[in-house]
Amino acid sequence: LIRADASFKWSIQATTNLTARLTVAELRLLRRSGLHQICQGIETASPTVMKLMNKGFQDLGDIYQSIARCIQADVIPSFNIIFGFPGEGVKERRETISFMMDVCRRFPGAEFWTNIFTPYPGSPVFHRAKELGIEVPDSLEGWVDYFPRYTVLPWLDYLRIAFDRQPIAADRSGRWARLIQRLTTYPARWRLDHDFYELPWELWINRKLKRIRTLPAPKVDAKLLEPATSPSCT
Repeated sequence: LIRADASFKWSIQATTNLTARLTVAELRLLRRSGLHQICQGIETASPTVMKLMNKGFQDLGDIYQSIARCIQADVIPSFNIIFGFPGEGVKERRETISFMMDVCRRFPGAEFWTNIFTPYPGSPVFHRAKELGIEVPDSLEGWVDYFPRYTVLPWLDYLRIAFDRQPIAADRSGRWARLIQRLTTYPARWRLDHDFYELPWELWINRKLKRIRTLPAPKVDAKLLEPATSPSCT
């Protein structure tokens, strides 16, 4: 890609132990070729839940090192997190949240994508769904819009606003709205640090701003996306 002078960005998915083996020099070489993000499925920072997920190969010390190397090489370290995995309690949840908070404070360029545990067909824990009290669809069509609503995670929204993460498609106009959103990040961090979620006024403000601000219409002519008519075989 470097020899071909390719000018496009690409990303990869990798396990944390693979990323930990890459040096800064290797990451910089990959960055020159267009790599801009490494997505890693850490899933949890709790040693207890790691064992339940068969992720005993993960080491938090190595993960911190790989994050630092990625930042040095101008590559975005991105992590998937799963909350609500069977066996995760308050202590284990706090371990993961504390890890996320620490990483975001020490490495502002890092990203986290939070998910709620979903027992998809074929996964090792799918057969335990009924035992866990989780109702799952009984048809392929049902899985299209399936979202696990078996648990309430009041702190999940706080994780999304605590470090002022802005979606790629977000409207960047509205300076005052952005300022207000940015100010809500500080109390959100305090709540996460102290595990206190009563009277969530920051979330009310955030949702109100989302209703006020509308995204611009896409500048794409849908007609241009219509498939061309195939020639007749007759």
